[in-house]
Amino acid sequence: MISLSYKIKLLSDATPGSGLGSSWINTLVTRGFDGRPQIRPEHVKGLLRDRLEEIAVLAQLPDGLVDKVLGIENARGRDGEAAICLSPLPLHDTQGNENGASPVRLISRTALNRHGTVVRASLRTVEALAAGSEFKGTIRLMTQPASPVDLAVRMALLSIGAVGSSRTRGSGACVIHIEGESRGPGALLKALLTSGEAPQAVVSSSPVVTTKSAAVPAPGPARWFRMVFTAQSEICCPATPVMGEEQGNVITSDFLIPASAVQGAILTRLNAVDPQTATSCFKDDMFRAWPLLPMSDANQVSQAAATWPVLVPLSHRMSKLPNDHDEFEFLDSAVDVAPHDWRNTAKGSPLKGTRGVLLRRDDEVKLWREGEIPRVISAHVKVNDRKGQSSLFTVEALAPMTFGGLIALPSQAAELLCQLMEKDPWLVVGKARSVRGGGRLQLLPIQPEEVFAQWPLHSNRSNRVFVLQSPAMIPNDLDIAGMSADEILAELIERAGLGAVEKGQPGFAATQATTGLRFGWERNQDGGNQKGRLQAVRVVEPGAVFTLMTPVSDIQEVMLRGLGQGRERGYGCLIPHPGKAQRPFVRDRQIPNLTGSQSGKIGVELHQLAGDHGPSPSQISALLEKFANPKKALEYLQKQIQERNHHIAQVWLGVFPKLKTYLEGDDPDVVKGLEVWRNLTIIHRKQEDQP
Repeated sequence: MISLSYKIKLLSDATPGSGLGSSWINTLVTRGFDGRPQIRPEHVKGLLRDRLEEIAVLAQLPDGLVDKVLGIENARGRDGEAAICLSPLPLHDTQGNENGASPVRLISRTALNRHGTVVRASLRTVEALAAGSEFKGTIRLMTQPASPVDLAVRMALLSIGAVGSSRTRGSGACVIHIEGESRGPGALLKALLTSGEAPQAVVSSSPVVTTKSAAVPAPGPARWFRMVFTAQSEICCPATPVMGEEQGNVITSDFLIPASAVQGAILTRLNAVDPQTATSCFKDDMFRAWPLLPMSDANQVSQAAATWPVLVPLSHRMSKLPNDHDEFEFLDSAVDVAPHDWRNTAKGSPLKGTRGVLLRRDDEVKLWREGEIPRVISAHVKVNDRKGQSSLFTVEALAPMTFGGLIALPSQAAELLCQLMEKDPWLVVGKARSVRGGGRLQLLPIQPEEVFAQWPLHSNRSNRVFVLQSPAMIPNDLDIAGMSADEILAELIERAGLGAVEKGQPGFAATQATTGLRFGWERNQDGGNQKGRLQAVRVVEPGAVFTLMTPVSDIQEVMLRGLGQGRERGYGCLIPHPGKAQRPFVRDRQIPNLTGSQSGKIGVELHQLAGDHGPSPSQISALLEKFANPKKALEYLQKQIQERNHHIAQVWLGVFPKLKTYLEGDDPDVVKGLEVWRNLTIIHRKQEDQP
């Protein structure tokens, strides 16, 4: 595997567009999850395809090289996988613009008729990335150095002369530099033509799937690891398979990376160097992977390593409104000792079900609700040259963040995986892996019984309450007619040899479950029907919770065994209940680097002068409304200092001299600077309000 770091520097203004919705929205510059301008990896991949296909015809490149590099659309099996994985290209150097100007500017254009005069009502304004801006990204290649794939990617990347739309009009002209590469496109093409090698097979990033047979024992007990996966690009893992364009043009990711995707990614890394070990691991009952659940922003890896995420159980409830102390009330009927009287809930707000992640750190548990887990929406036009058709589809993916999970492997596979991760911790999961799903995986050895023994719930409930983390397969021989979901779950628990479940009592939900269907994903080998998809199965949905009559004696054995069949598909993952939440989880809000633009510098300067006790956002907004008339704005400021009470005067004194200077000048960036100041004040005060 090769990693190419490269930088794109704009020589003229570029208009990449957002691709979202109508032409009005599409004229906006693409921005990343953090609000910084960026060039999307899909656009760079499209430019690479354009360059490669043209050069392949003119220079008669080896057959199949373009497909090996960029993949084959709708191809089944490993040969359809792309050899590249591109990261987003965020703005790298805001100081690169002339005079420190903003990296995003507005450009207005009109259409001209054949007489050279303006066409009526043709004025349009678009956002553009300013000339001089630099964007830095990474391309990872699943190939060997100096291979045809490596040479072709370098050559095509350096051959790109412009990005964004209107490239034939001179927009988006750029120069690209690859770190450590001194050859030009011509020299790379010559090296490619004289290599005399056929395109190398691509190391697949899809799961290695075989028909399950008798387990192959591996020496030694299972080894357990915490997984900390720091995504460096968006991740898309839909909860159900996308059947095609006829089923809709929106692909929506679930808020987690399912256990099946984790297993597939791990087996792929093993299979690339040792297929026998990978196959043996897949068949071994000591191999089980849990889903990767979001637990922090991508810049909190040190904190994330000590945080345990657990899919929230169905028995968990949260008040809709905060109480008089601005705190939310929580209930989990599987672990609470006393029943809850909803009539005494804060402000008469009933408790409602929650869906998301429980984050346990030390003795505190927080709830990260699904609706607050950040996502990124993007739109893409797919062109099918063979049919002469194009279609727009939208992807709602998870924003880059840190995920946590658990995995157990047989000793031989664990040793090999640790070696691979130490050499190159890169892992790719989800859909569209050439432009999404890339990140770094950290493996932390653990002993489950030592970890979960520190999760006290109640004196008589430790090691008794479990939460289902992935679907549990309902066997075909179980007649579920007339059975409730709770009764089905209790039957699966008894069949798994976990004993009887505690009977429900007033105020308790000893067993709580829902059922549904799970469809099979595409497989390398036919798994059940002509389309290569596994047959749909009945399942108990993740989040089901149950309480055993007696504590389990061997937590490792119970978690390895899981619940029901389908371990090879990631089904039946169990984990002890982490305890009910005490408060909601609030993401850290990072103040962006705004010093590259003049308005940003003004905003940061005013924010620093005001200090912690400066004007409130509403007071700054009131000043903004009057700033169009400098005389009225100055009168407003003087009134705040001279005629209002002492407290309000102190609020404005620190920034009054600088604001007076701005009012007496004629700087067009001042208004935007005030907006930046207001936004920074909002962010700062919300951070202070966090529990």
